Amino acid sequence: MELALTAAALVITFIMLFLAAYWVRRESVAGMITVITIYFCALAYFLFKLVRMYAADQTRLADYKPARKSLTSFAALTILLVVITIITACICTHNFNKGLKPHVNNKSLQGKEEPHKTGYSNEMPSLSGPTPSSRMEID
Repeated sequence: MELALTAAALVITFIMLFLAAYWVRRESVAGMITVITIYFCALAYFLFKLVRMYAADQTRLADYKPARKSLTSFAALTILLVVITIITACICTHNFNKGLKPHVNNKSLQGKEEPHKTGYSNEMPSLSGPTPSSRMEID
C-alpha cells in the first residue's frame, strides 16, 4: 500500500509542476488555488512520513532504522522546499492581473490584438506624477 502511495505521489508531483506553470501563464486563480491545496497535501504527506518514521510501532521500527538519518534529511529538505514553493505560488497568485501576462505570453503582443485592448499597460507608472518637461533637472 505504501509503495503504491509513493508511486502515485511521484506521478502527481510531475503533473502538478506542469499544471502550475500552465495556470501561472494563464493567470488562473482557481487553478492556482488547486495547485496550492495539493502542495499543502504534499506537505502533510511528508510530515506524516517523518512522524511515522519516529513514532512507528515495533514492526515498522526495523524498516526505518537503517536509513533513518538519510530519510530524515530528505524529508526535512523536502518540507522546506514545499513551504518555499507554497510561498512562491501564493506570491505569483497575488501578482495576477498586474500587467505581466502580455510579456509572458508574447503571442498577444505580436498577434492581431494591440496591447491597449488587452487591458494591460506596457509602461511603468510614474510614482511622482506627470513630469512638466522632458528635460531632466537637478534640484
